Amino acid sequence: MFPGDTILSGALAQGTKLAVHKSAAGYYIGTMTEEGPYSRESCYFATADEARAQFAAWKQLAWNTYQADFDSLHFVSALRYLYELGLLKGARA
Repeated sequence: MFPGDTILSGALAQGTKLAVHKSAAGYYIGTMTEEGPYSRESCYFATADEARAQFAAWKQLAWNTYQADFDSLHFVSALRYLYELGLLKGARA
């Protein structure tokens, strides 16, 4: 992956809000557009429950560190900072 390949590493945020999605390779945290998948921000998880648990942990960390809740305009920015610090477990490296 190169810098800017994912929203967390600097790509323009487009499509839906971050959510858990399914592909042939497994479950992941990412975004969709009307045309289909836009970004994959996490590694793949074997189950939806594992992906949802990891996403919940990201949301909690964003709140605990920057008081950025999921619906906040600052949520993605908070996750970007946490990503840059290497604190987002399961983030796509």
